[in-house]
Amino acid sequence: MIRETVVRPDPEATGRAVAEAIAEAAGSVLERSDRFSLVLSGGHTPETLFRQLATDFRAEIDWPHVHLFWTDERAVGPDDPSSNFGLARRSLIQPLGLSDAQVHRIHGERRPVARAAAEYEAELRAYWSAAGSKEPPKSTFDFVVLGVGPDGHTASLFPPMGADRPSREWVAPVAPPALPPAVERVTLTLSVLNRSEEVAFLVCGSEKQGIVQRILRGHDQGAKRLPAGRVRALGRLRWFLDAAAAGPGAVGGPSRVATA
Repeated sequence: MIRETVVRPDPEATGRAVAEAIAEAAGSVLERSDRFSLVLSGGHTPETLFRQLATDFRAEIDWPHVHLFWTDERAVGPDDPSSNFGLARRSLIQPLGLSDAQVHRIHGERRPVARAAAEYEAELRAYWSAAGSKEPPKSTFDFVVLGVGPDGHTASLFPPMGADRPSREWVAPVAPPALPPAVERVTLTLSVLNRSEEVAFLVCGSEKQGIVQRILRGHDQGAKRLPAGRVRALGRLRWFLDAAAAGPGAVGGPSRVATA
C-alpha cells in the first residue's frame, strides 16, 4: 500500500483535489469495467466536494456507470437535516440526475437499526454477487471517501472499540456516540473498507490538526489503534488536507510513504 499526503491551501482546493482523484480513478476503472463504485462519507466537510463533482466534474466522469454507496448513516430519515444521504441527494444526486439503480443508500429510518445494517449488507452482497460468503470479496469498492473526527473516529467507527468489529461483520449498527448528533447509526466496518482499491481521507479545519498529526506521524501506539489510524487500502491511501488541518509548515503537493 502507498500512503500519500496532499496539502492544499483551503477547503475548496482540497475538495477539488479529491474530485480530480475520483475522476482519474473512475476513468481508469471504467476502461476495464462497466461500473465504478464510489463510497461517500457523511458530515458537512464533503459538501464542497459534492458540489464540485456535480458541476466542474460533470463532464469529466461517466456518471451513468457510477454507483454510489455510503460509509455510514445516522438513524434518521432521508429528509432529516442530519442525514448523510440527504446532503448528497441535494448537492450531488439530484443535480446530476442519477437513477435510483445507481444510488445504494443506507435506510437509516429502519427500526431497529440492526435491520438497516442487515439490509445494507444484503445490498452489498447482491452488488458483489457474494451471497453466502462469510468474508467480503478480496476487492470491494473502487474508491472510498472518508473523514476523521477530532477523537480519531471515521465513518461511524468510534474509539475506543469502534474498529474492533468481528471480521464476519460487513455492516454494523452503532449505539449513539458522545459526539452530536447522539443518535444510533449504521456503518461499514474495516473488514469492507480495508479491501477497497483506493481510500481518500478528506480533512479540513484546524480542529482536526491534532488528530491528523498523531495518525500520520504514528509516534504513539494509541494513534495506531484509533479507527482512522487502522484504515488501509489495496492500492493507495491518501490524506487530502487543507492547510489548517495539516498544521504549521505544511506545503502543497504530495508526499509519499510506502507501507506494508
